[in-house]
Amino acid sequence: MQNDQLQTLFDNLKLGRVVVGPEKVSGGLLHRMWRVTTESGLYAVKHLNPEIMSRPNIEDIYILSEKIASAYASQGIPAIPAIVHNGSPLHKCGHDTVMIYKWFDGVPAVVGSIDPNRNFKIGAIIAALHQYQPEIEGLDRPAFTGFDEKHWHDLLKQAREKSASWIMDFEKVISEIIVLSSEYSHATNTLSSETLISHRDMDQKNVLWTDDNKPLIIDWEAAGMTNPAMELFDMALNWSGMAKTDEGLDAFASFIRGYKSVRKAPETDAKAAFLGIIGNWLEWIEYNMRRSVGDQFDDEDKSLGAKEVSSTLKTVMSLHSRSEQLVNLYESSLMGSE
Repeated sequence: MQNDQLQTLFDNLKLGRVVVGPEKVSGGLLHRMWRVTTESGLYAVKHLNPEIMSRPNIEDIYILSEKIASAYASQGIPAIPAIVHNGSPLHKCGHDTVMIYKWFDGVPAVVGSIDPNRNFKIGAIIAALHQYQPEIEGLDRPAFTGFDEKHWHDLLKQAREKSASWIMDFEKVISEIIVLSSEYSHATNTLSSETLISHRDMDQKNVLWTDDNKPLIIDWEAAGMTNPAMELFDMALNWSGMAKTDEGLDAFASFIRGYKSVRKAPETDAKAAFLGIIGNWLEWIEYNMRRSVGDQFDDEDKSLGAKEVSSTLKTVMSLHSRSEQLVNLYESSLMGSE
């Protein structure tokens, strides 16, 4: 991202002359983030992953997701939408596509830190998202689609040809991954029976906390239709730490109580919701497998993809080994919140 191209963009958006930056800051797992200081204020610039932006209809998807963010923000939900110009949140900066946000002082929770009070707040916000359903034309129903056995073996073959670092990790669990993929595919009809609009990626990295402990919800690119039970269960696991450990029972229950303080519990069967969570993780593994060996990705993307394959496999196997325990926990937490 060249400075003169960035300045031209900021001139077009009437955001002022750039005086500092772009300065690289930590961001998400797909895109790269920069901080820019202009005469008018501070801005966050998100350089969107070129591979993502090459996908069919992706610009329409981003435009819809930002309409969702803006709709929620208008209802007092602490959503941080992107700056829109000429009807679009997507801006060209040379050959790059970027999104720009006003800069807010806030930091995500420290990895591994668990705070039941914050969990209650986030549970309540998830419920508020589920409770308020904006009228957004053009949204597709969620695509709950699994991968068959051949697809996983084809990816493994490609990885062997590229000598991917995660080959041995995947070979150890491929039989379980194939079974889980099949179980997830069988649960998709149940998951599709109850859907609504939400953030769909409101884990700890996508919530900033201000000095006075107020949450700011960022990164709305994944916003769209989802199954509410799947999202509630998934986020309760994430925010309590129980996606990876057996600790965090109080924090898990606090998240559910926060949700129930605003809205009644979703009706989808807990086992199907759990398989939906597994399906999300499998999609993330599949993407990062391709990312780590694909010629269209740069070295930084490939390295990050390889790390995500290995770490996410551990998460999926941990969830799988505790599936009955976690489903019972979700069900009992819902009953205990009455």
